[in-house]
Amino acid sequence: MSATAELGTSVAHHWNNGPQLLNEGQAAALLGVSRRTFHVIRQASWFKEICVARELGPRALRWPRDELLLAAKNAPKRVVQAEPPVLAEARARKAEVAR
Repeated sequence: MSATAELGTSVAHHWNNGPQLLNEGQAAALLGVSRRTFHVIRQASWFKEICVARELGPRALRWPRDELLLAAKNAPKRVVQAEPPVLAEARARKAEVAR
């Protein structure tokens, strides 16, 4: 394969997979959250352990796509807690009054 063909394949591969270093908006979109939520997430210790921003300039932070996906995969699972008893009792009383 010629050097030009290899370069074309390399460019096509990069284009299809998207950029490897993502800005804040791109990182938030990749994770399916708002920029504000991404800002909160990136402060979490579980996120910082896996994904470290690269500082390309004074205001140019970028996050590696692979690290973002790994951090999302290893995010703590959200535990759904039971309804507090006081709230359940109040809901039951309200339902009785409505009858």
